[in-house]
Amino acid sequence: MCFDPDPYWFKSYLPSWNYTFMHLGSLDWYQLPVLAKTLDEAEDNAKVYVFWQNDAHGQEYLAAAAQYFPAQGLQIVGNASVLDPAPYDTLVQGASTTGADVVCCFCYPDEVIGLTLAAITNDYNFDAWVVDPTASFGWFGTTPPIGDNATGVTCFAMANNKTSEDMEWLLDDVLVSELGYENIDLYTYALFWAALQVWQEAVEETGHILSGEFVVDQNDFRAKLASYTSSATGVDTVLGKTWYEIFGTGGGLLDYQCHTGEIGQWQDGMVEVVGYTGITGDIPNYVVTANFTYPKPPWQS
Repeated sequence: MCFDPDPYWFKSYLPSWNYTFMHLGSLDWYQLPVLAKTLDEAEDNAKVYVFWQNDAHGQEYLAAAAQYFPAQGLQIVGNASVLDPAPYDTLVQGASTTGADVVCCFCYPDEVIGLTLAAITNDYNFDAWVVDPTASFGWFGTTPPIGDNATGVTCFAMANNKTSEDMEWLLDDVLVSELGYENIDLYTYALFWAALQVWQEAVEETGHILSGEFVVDQNDFRAKLASYTSSATGVDTVLGKTWYEIFGTGGGLLDYQCHTGEIGQWQDGMVEVVGYTGITGDIPNYVVTANFTYPKPPWQS
């Protein structure tokens, strides 16, 4: 198994990146910890096979899987790097021979589609099919070549229109009405919107008129962003109270406790937010909108 032994780059770099404020979650912020607990609750000692992109993305997710899955009682029974074009039928057959219950595809869209179609075509029905990135986009489960076969596929998702009234407004009235469900990303878009709301607040609080122009001092702006560090000092956004974890004297990452979701699953033509029992004890803002379906339904022929 090949992986980067220190994948959590933001812990190493953000202390020196004073003007960097990030909003997307990532492998341990807090995707794979939630995924591991969700899978473990569904099946004790589940066997996991990991497909991964042979670059920083794939290596980081493989490394995080190697850390969080066994710690939760999941067994990694094999892994393979994937680069398009690839012998997808052979790769999926290899995963099947290990007796894996769960397959994780930590790859890009071309590879994800290739692996998924190979599993469908050859009727390899694993109990869970986990995809990142790709399956969080609406087109994955609403259009060919996957379409209805997305039912039961697991992805990463921050929210849906059941999460809150604010999220219903954002997704239904703003994004879906403008772009269509097939063109939105259920993981990133809510985080991007919250980022704009936080930055707007900081601009309005630090900006001033100088010689008839509205100006914002960069140092004041950075200091204001760095002051949003808890629910008491955070900004109201579509996520609720939103704030950063600041790393040392450097930049910040949106605190995962602000997240309203991590794990999604395609059910009835949409992405639901799923999780494990008691998840709000770890992530207080988390909103589960449907039960996790395990095993996933068989692929449709």
